[in-house]
Amino acid sequence: MWGPGARRFFAFYQGDADLPPLSDTTPNGLDAQIRRAQTAIVRARPTAHWRCPVSGCAWTSINPAFHAPCPVPG
Repeated sequence: MWGPGARRFFAFYQGDADLPPLSDTTPNGLDAQIRRAQTAIVRARPTAHWRCPVSGCAWTSINPAFHAPCPVPG
């Protein structure tokens, strides 16, 4: 989410892990922070994310979600 007054992009985790809001001045910087946060959550709480059952799919979510096509890790 873009915060025009703050001139920053924000992301809020809505799962059950205690994570402060993330922010950065660029979309790429925020994306990197989100990926680091996801990695930390998965390591600390392996059941905190739902994972797609399709072999090779990299999709994770705080809730089961339909998606297409399945993203492949890059």
